[in-house]
Amino acid sequence: MLVEEIQMLIQAQFPKDEVSVKSDDNTHFEALIISDEFKNKKRIERQRMIYSLLGDDISSGRVHALSLKTYTKEEWGEKCSS
Repeated sequence: MLVEEIQMLIQAQFPKDEVSVKSDDNTHFEALIISDEFKNKKRIERQRMIYSLLGDDISSGRVHALSLKTYTKEEWGEKCSS
């Protein structure tokens, strides 16, 4: 799976939000998603939201590792200002 594919899958679910996906080897990925869809959701709930979008690609091993950084817009603003 390519960075662009993962980016498109996540961006389709979060069309108005900031989504960034990186990888050095197209096996290990890092995604940053900033969305108010994460409000009042625990970290594990946020991860499940993203993993559900990738479904078979995670379980089949096409995506070996996916590091997620998920923030609401408010959380991101606080992180950037500190």
